[in-house]
Amino acid sequence: PLLYDLTTLQKDANKRYNFSAQHTLDLAQDLYEKYKTLTYPRTDSRYLSDDIFPLVPDLLDKLAKVPSYAPFVAKARALGITKDNRYFNNAKVSDHHAIIPTETDPTTVQMSPEHYMIYDMVVRRFLGIFLGNCQKELSDILLENAGELFKAKGTMISTAGWREIYTALEEALEKRKAKAKGKAEAPKGEDKEEEDALPFMAVGNQLPVIKKELPKKKTKAPSIHTESSILAMMETAGKEMEDDELREVMKDRGLGTPATRAGMIERLIERGYIGRDKKKLIPTERGIALIGLVSDKAIASPELTGEWEMRLNKMAKGEYAADQFMQEVKRYTYDVVNASRKAPGAANVAGPGAVYASMPDYDLSACICPKCKEGKILKGKRAFGCSRFKEGCDFTIRPTIAGKVVEREHMVALLQDGHTGGWVQGFTSKAGKRFDARLRLKEDFTVSFEFGAETAHKAQTT
Repeated sequence: PLLYDLTTLQKDANKRYNFSAQHTLDLAQDLYEKYKTLTYPRTDSRYLSDDIFPLVPDLLDKLAKVPSYAPFVAKARALGITKDNRYFNNAKVSDHHAIIPTETDPTTVQMSPEHYMIYDMVVRRFLGIFLGNCQKELSDILLENAGELFKAKGTMISTAGWREIYTALEEALEKRKAKAKGKAEAPKGEDKEEEDALPFMAVGNQLPVIKKELPKKKTKAPSIHTESSILAMMETAGKEMEDDELREVMKDRGLGTPATRAGMIERLIERGYIGRDKKKLIPTERGIALIGLVSDKAIASPELTGEWEMRLNKMAKGEYAADQFMQEVKRYTYDVVNASRKAPGAANVAGPGAVYASMPDYDLSACICPKCKEGKILKGKRAFGCSRFKEGCDFTIRPTIAGKVVEREHMVALLQDGHTGGWVQGFTSKAGKRFDARLRLKEDFTVSFEFGAETAHKAQTT
């Protein structure tokens, strides 16, 4: 495998040790800053530059002092330390190269067990690139029975190569687990392909049919995300975009950066949108409600990130003004927050203690009072009302009707024409059901619903 960047290190640490992405980042940062045993961890590159290769002999000397690494260092030297272009590639190194161990002697550093786990993962990945290829024998066998052909496939590793260092780790982990459980369990290797090995067979062999079975299986829904799987999706988000330009911009970017993805996950947990259950990330009721509010908006799609990345690229070339970009971001933020805040179910997203403004941001002062025909419609704390209230006009109208904040265009039509004309969507009944209706001002200047002749509903006063 390629060397570690931060995201692949976080994914593997989550699978192997159940570490959260943030915890892995914190441990790796300590190993870089405090213990000086790992290189800069916040990298998105999995390659090394050519100038690292001359340092390799000294790195191996330091690692050979650790008994568990010494046999693999010796084997690497026996095979010959060569610069493989699969791993040493200047063109594929970004601001920082892949994460590798430093020249600090690990035997002189007192690490915690968790710090050592991360260090060990990086060391084994680094040593693996000098241990040669893994070679397999693949079997592809055709079997004939009663005129029907059946196919069997098998795999057997003939030379472990780089896999040997991981097999040793898996055996050590299994022994540790067995000891903790008080059982003498047989260690299991990381590579399960050995289980598919087929016996040697020659053309024309006759084999007895011992058992026949036609298994019935059912497809399952996709598994709940773990931090490892969500990091993988964040890393490749945008891959399926139809827009060629946006897809190219998002190539090798995804959502966030290796340094920020863990923080995104933690922020969602802190705000109660998702919960952590061991390795699983569980959506909360609040998170599900949020998706219900924004699922049809650009913020719920990688396309928005792609568009902003494209503008940032143009900005770097001097083809797009930074002020214009920020104004667009502010305007979009304002629009999406207000649209979501007014939607039914917004209180579920807000969470305990959150307060939403009961009055919308729009102004109706250009509208004439439909009751006295003289005053203007002014905004109050909880409702709109006539400016001539001191003169005796008591007309008021609340902007929130049946759980929905009525848009300005509909409110203006209601005040000027006495009805909305078109349908208004998104009302919620007392029973919690969604419905659409037209609004009309009655003779007593209260608001009623109209459902049309196709329904048995009668106009209801709000």
